[in-house]
Amino acid sequence: MYISTTVKIKTEFSATITYPLITITDPDENVLVDGVAMILESGNEYYYLFQSLSTHTAGRYGVEIKATSGDYTISDKDFFTLSNY
Repeated sequence: MYISTTVKIKTEFSATITYPLITITDPDENVLVDGVAMILESGNEYYYLFQSLSTHTAGRYGVEIKATSGDYTISDKDFFTLSNY
């Protein structure tokens, strides 16, 4: 994935949940997206479109997704890497 492109971040849940919220941090751990609702694609599949900017730096971007199922909070962390052209 390259800087100045759109990154589609997808997730799927096995349980019925409320809308998941996504947080994205840059390589310096600055929050770029803070607890934004993801979009329902189908069934229990959700996605978020992150538009990287030309001002973003190359490196590893953190992703945290949180959702609620009944009395439980589900949390998952992952990452994606952006590089220069």
